[in-house]
Amino acid sequence: MANNLDYSNIWELYGLKADPFTTDALVVYGGILPIECFIGRKNELQRLNKQFRSGSSRVLVIGDVGVGKTSFVNFSRSLAIKGGYFSHLKEIGVMGNWYTNEFIINTLQAIYSALTLESKESLISEDSFKKLKSIVDFYNYEKGLRGISVAGFGLEYGSDRFSPPIMIPTNSLMELATKIVKEIHNKTGKDVILHYNNLENLKEMDIRRLFEDLRDFFQMPHTHFVFVGNLITNGIIQGSQRVSSIFSDSIMINEMTFEEIEEVINKRLELLKIENLNLVKPFDKSALDKLYNLYGGNIRNILNSLKEAILASVINNPIILTDEDIARTLRQLVEERHFKILVEKERQILRYMANKEEITNKSLATGTNTAQSNVSKYLKHLQNLGYVEVKRKSGKDKFWTVAPKIKWVLLKEPKQKHIVKYMPPKI
Repeated sequence: MANNLDYSNIWELYGLKADPFTTDALVVYGGILPIECFIGRKNELQRLNKQFRSGSSRVLVIGDVGVGKTSFVNFSRSLAIKGGYFSHLKEIGVMGNWYTNEFIINTLQAIYSALTLESKESLISEDSFKKLKSIVDFYNYEKGLRGISVAGFGLEYGSDRFSPPIMIPTNSLMELATKIVKEIHNKTGKDVILHYNNLENLKEMDIRRLFEDLRDFFQMPHTHFVFVGNLITNGIIQGSQRVSSIFSDSIMINEMTFEEIEEVINKRLELLKIENLNLVKPFDKSALDKLYNLYGGNIRNILNSLKEAILASVINNPIILTDEDIARTLRQLVEERHFKILVEKERQILRYMANKEEITNKSLATGTNTAQSNVSKYLKHLQNLGYVEVKRKSGKDKFWTVAPKIKWVLLKEPKQKHIVKYMPPKI
């Protein structure tokens, strides 16, 4: 039986090459959207720039999920690279199962990739490059391979293919990293910038362990370490005086203004416009205002919501969404996709939580007239479904918040009715 599904590109209906609402972080090089799409953050950029000019530093960039922390650091790094600084290409995503060696080796891999992809091998000595390449090759081989020597370290796999690889001493890795950074600095006259992501995804014990164990590594001369995390990450680091004492600055990235978000989207639309086709803006100002008020300027949540509403509404003709369309479409989506599978008490808890920025178990129990033990059970189920998450901790208290998509239940249609505008496809 033939299917009647249409596989044409929805964004072409609007005269666009690609999805303008992607929430992928802007990258230093490449990407569908160029790094020049970055808007705002002037004061924060100046603060980070001053750290880059200060000799060496450890900076923590914090903020809620979706406010643009990674794009902010990538844009700042791109400016620094243009000014002669050396930095790797893609940000380094830290994993919870990393220990000291894994952390340093992944850092060396990022440096190696930048040197080779940009043909900058001459920035370091032939001996250093040989050792660096050897380590990267060694750790990229699958387990079980034998006889792979590590140049300059005299190490190799055991003869038994089931034997684990011999680990390079941490001190040797740190010495090589320090030597490479010094050589880059001597050649360029500028420092090296290293950017680490995903700290908010790590457990508290893993963050404490990494920073305690790597404290000396993070004080490497001519190096700027930039870590991206959330408020919980900041609390963990501040809770250790030995770790917090080495940090140079902590930069908070807040939500964007309405005008900034409007400028970001307009810039994306213009850059993705298909030549010789008319550009149709997929929403009007009232729709953006509705979502801005719902999410308080969190650009990721706004972009995701716009995209979901458009995908749910468009079939063969481009539709310009109004605030009424946004409210009706997204409320229907959250009810049908998520609330239908829940019991009534869970729906009640979610609706109550959606009206709060954050809430503890105790306050939720009181507000919904539910036993606290039952609230914990419901929250566990809702967390497993991805509908709620822990925003932060304070002592023994956990402060919970709903997932962004759950907030669609708060959208209300305006009293004044609007007519959905259909636009003819462009030929």
